[in-house]
Amino acid sequence: MRIKIIAALVCVPFAANAEKLLVEYQGTVSSVERAYFAEAPLYAVGDSIGGTLVIDSTLAPSDELAGDPRIGRYGSSAVDFILGVRPPDAPGSGDLMVVYDDWTHTSVNMGAHDGVVIRDQSIGREGHFDVVLGMRRPNLLGQLFSEDGLVQSFDAADEPGVDLWGYVESGFGEFWRAVRFTLDRFSVTPGSCRA
Repeated sequence: MRIKIIAALVCVPFAANAEKLLVEYQGTVSSVERAYFAEAPLYAVGDSIGGTLVIDSTLAPSDELAGDPRIGRYGSSAVDFILGVRPPDAPGSGDLMVVYDDWTHTSVNMGAHDGVVIRDQSIGREGHFDVVLGMRRPNLLGQLFSEDGLVQSFDAADEPGVDLWGYVESGFGEFWRAVRFTLDRFSVTPGSCRA
C-alpha cells in the first residue's frame, strides 16, 4: 500500500532566501499504535509513506531562543505557518520547527551534530493531527547548517550515523492513534509555491 500526505500547494525549487520552504519525505512504516476505541490507521508495518509540507517563513514566529546561536526554536499556537494536510474541523495550530546547528547534548556522549524537528499540528474538536519529522546528523559526516535560522536547505538520506524518523499522530485519549516510520530521504528546499 502506498499513501502520500501532500500539501494543497504546488512548489517549484529556486534560489536560497525563498519565502516558502518545500519539505519532502519518504520512508517505511515501523510501527502502528492505537488506543482502544480508535479506528485502525490506514497503514501497516512495512508500507511506504511519504509526503510534502510547505513552511511559510513569512508567517513563522521569531526564534524563541535568539540568545542561543546553536538552537533556533520557531513555534506558534496561533499561526499556521507549516502547511500540510489539515482536517476540516481543525482551526487550531501548534506548528513548530527546531533547528540545531553544531549542537552537543551535554547529558549524552555524542559529538556535535546538526539536526531539525518539524511539526505540522492541527487542533480541533476531535483532538489533534500531527505530522512530525526529525533528522540528526553528526558533524563528522560534514556540517549541513551554518546557523540556526528557519530558512534551511538540505537533502538527508539514510546512511550510517544519520538518524531520520517521523510519525503521524491523531485523536485524543481512547481515540488516539499513531503511525511511526523511519525515513529513507528527508529534504528541505527553498521554493516558490502557488495554490
